[in-house]
Amino acid sequence: CRVEQEDIVLKQGDVLLFTPNQFHSQRAENGKPFSFFTVSFDLNFSDEEMFRSKSYKATLSMHRLMKEILAEYQQEALY
Repeated sequence: CRVEQEDIVLKQGDVLLFTPNQFHSQRAENGKPFSFFTVSFDLNFSDEEMFRSKSYKATLSMHRLMKEILAEYQQEALY
């Protein structure tokens, strides 16, 4: 993942947070297939630098929540 002028190598199960309006793009090494999804949050958070361009290993509870979000998204229900 390229975030502004920095390259961050992610592995399966990693989570990367961005601050508002932070430019980023994704690409795969050597053309290997990959997938990702983006979740946007409207936060009232004063210290954005605390999580700017930092990657985290997703916990089991985070995996469960992401699966729930994806399942709900795939239902294509309004709201």
